[in-house]
Amino acid sequence: MSNHLTRAFAVEGIDYERLEVSSPGLDRPLKTLGDFERFAGRDVTLKLKLPRDGRRRFEGKLVGVEGGRIAVDVEGQRQHLEFAEIDRARLVPDV
Repeated sequence: MSNHLTRAFAVEGIDYERLEVSSPGLDRPLKTLGDFERFAGRDVTLKLKLPRDGRRRFEGKLVGVEGGRIAVDVEGQRQHLEFAEIDRARLVPDV
């Protein structure tokens, strides 16, 4: 990929210092409602901005988006979280 882009930049006369191609990694961050829909069925770790029922961290299976809220099965219980409540959300790597 880098070689193709390097040649294309050279032909087009585009000046660049350094070219980096990266991926979001195995523990991809979930940033949009679309991400939560796209990765339904995967294990996730969520951190809330403020505690809910005495906890800020939740880990479980992402169900998806239901009624505009994020649905996650945590320890056998379905939790519905407002998107605005979530500080960070990441996929748990499948290794």
